[in-house]
Amino acid sequence: MENPVLTIMMPSYNYAHYLRESIESILSQDFTDFEFLIIDDGSTDGSADIIREYEKQDPRIRAQLYPKNAGMLERINASASLFRGKYVHYLAADDYRYPGFLKECMDMLLDHPDLGMCCTQFHYGNEEEQLLETSGFVTGETPVILKPTSMINAFLNQNLKLFGVASILKTGLVHKYNGFDPKLYYLSDWYLLNEIAFNHSIAMIPKPLSYFRIHSSNFSNVFRHNKHIKRAVYKHMLDKLSLKENRFYRQQLKKSALLTFVFQDLFWKMLFNPKYISYWPYINKKYPIKERIKRSFKKKLGLKRAID
Repeated sequence: MENPVLTIMMPSYNYAHYLRESIESILSQDFTDFEFLIIDDGSTDGSADIIREYEKQDPRIRAQLYPKNAGMLERINASASLFRGKYVHYLAADDYRYPGFLKECMDMLLDHPDLGMCCTQFHYGNEEEQLLETSGFVTGETPVILKPTSMINAFLNQNLKLFGVASILKTGLVHKYNGFDPKLYYLSDWYLLNEIAFNHSIAMIPKPLSYFRIHSSNFSNVFRHNKHIKRAVYKHMLDKLSLKENRFYRQQLKKSALLTFVFQDLFWKMLFNPKYISYWPYINKKYPIKERIKRSFKKKLGLKRAID
């Protein structure tokens, strides 16, 4: 395929037991004008054999098989130069897409070429595929287009959540905003998608058309539950937002109350660090400082009693 309109990029590391379901969920989609780039990051569980099998069956599939593991985000960024599509969708090898995901998103994007991305609602589920939650946003029953000036209200009042699992992006914007920051680990897609949304109009489809699987070894779960990595991620993000060139994005994130999760986990560090003082007036609207101090002391006291 010379000029596909869409690139689908799947990074994988030791997900052989999920690969077939994920790949089939893409190959069975109604929308077919895509290339499917599958990156294996040095798996040791037979994943490469499965990928080669599918590559032989479907000419849209291109495989990049690496002998050693280097890290998912590093592989994703390094592979961005290979994208031939005007749009790109990132699919984790342990997730899958429901029928209609590609067509409904691409119909919106092709009908409105000024859009920076299109997103849908998505399902959270566990390893046994038990549905845990439907997430995304509240917009009614029909697709809507949100301009950058509408984003703050959408985040505050419409339960808007943007995740790569349910988004198709304009490839040029991925390059413009420097892709996925490896130092942000599990927040790398969150950071990029929100940056795009605050600068470009986006489409929202109020249907759960994507499935995000939560399990003990998935990428986001492993790093989210590592206390040291999580604090390093938050610190890196706040330092990054403090740069002069990121002032606009920083203001939008604060006004949208999107940084409250950082506030919860880094309360004391932020309280006594003048570098982060500008975040307080916005975050405190949702988490008053007196209440947070009270809860923090209770937590510390409870931990001390448990140790004693």
